[in-house]
Amino acid sequence: MVNPDFVKLAEAYGIPARKAEKREDLEGALKEMLAAKTPFFLEAVVGKEDNVFPMVPAGAGVAEILLETPKG
Repeated sequence: MVNPDFVKLAEAYGIPARKAEKREDLEGALKEMLAAKTPFFLEAVVGKEDNVFPMVPAGAGVAEILLETPKG
């Protein structure tokens, strides 16, 4: 899947934005976001195989949200 450049898209609407692609970039990006006095867009890139919770599985409804990896 190819996504648009979300940072440029946010900036086109006058919203400050930053992209964190590496774990070591995340702390600085979060500090910048939390210090912002206006709306701020933060794109945190995760690996394709990483699970990010909470998540709604594909084809499921919002009521079926997962908070952790299912045991089984």
